[in-house]
Amino acid sequence: CALCMGLLTSIVLNPTLLYGNNTTIGNYTIYHNDPLEKEFIARIEQATDLVKSGELYDANLNLQICLNDGSLYPVLMEKLRGAAFGWGFYNKVVLMGDAQPEENYIELSGYKWNLSHLLAHEAVHCYQFHKLGLWQSNPIANYPKWEGYPEYVARRNADQLDLTNNISR
Repeated sequence: CALCMGLLTSIVLNPTLLYGNNTTIGNYTIYHNDPLEKEFIARIEQATDLVKSGELYDANLNLQICLNDGSLYPVLMEKLRGAAFGWGFYNKVVLMGDAQPEENYIELSGYKWNLSHLLAHEAVHCYQFHKLGLWQSNPIANYPKWEGYPEYVARRNADQLDLTNNISR
């Protein structure tokens, strides 16, 4: 049992074991099997601009982005964490849906989410973990409003800049 747990932990913390390629751009390492689309780099830059506005942003934190392009890693994460557009934990941003960087969206089960916003949202979870540590982060700390801050940072559309209106909405 301990051996299986150790192996699982090793795979979760080292996604490179389940990907054919990795590309480093600034503070990001992108794990992928298919060739990386150039538009994806623009989406990372947009997400970075969004997270820089948050007080948890740390320019020295290196994030790993795991794409859902045929690797078993997103499949494993879905088994462990459940279905979602993406997961952000430790220093990992895992995209679970079908990313369309050129059109700037990710699709999952017929629903679409802005790709830049999702990257920013999941990155903020990584910054939360980096700042607060394992014991003060979800799921261990079980904060009921853990999603609020990433949403506030990531959703910076013109109609979402007023906090009072966001709370009302």
